[in-house]
Amino acid sequence: MMAALAGGEVISAVATKVRAATTNGELAEIYKNKPKQGMSTPCAFIHQIEEQFAPEMRNRGEQFYMIDVRCHPIPTNTTVDTWAQTLATKLLGALETITVSSQTVKARSI
Repeated sequence: MMAALAGGEVISAVATKVRAATTNGELAEIYKNKPKQGMSTPCAFIHQIEEQFAPEMRNRGEQFYMIDVRCHPIPTNTTVDTWAQTLATKLLGALETITVSSQTVKARSI
């Protein structure tokens, strides 16, 4: 049986994958849980929206996490659509699976 995953661990694993998939030019900063005043752009905010546990037989179950990855471009960026589309494509591929506490976790939907 796999150990229960903590929401903070999932967010950290998502942040690690987002950083690995992007350059500093695409995302200068990645913030977890709370946006910061005076943030650097372009940036991403990653926070947990919801967590659910679906019990199954014999002390087993599935955990579901809804994680929001919200990206913000440089305010003067005139090619926001291209930037967003390129970034979304990279993140979709990168976040298909993540590793949390030595466990491979697969995204059910993105």
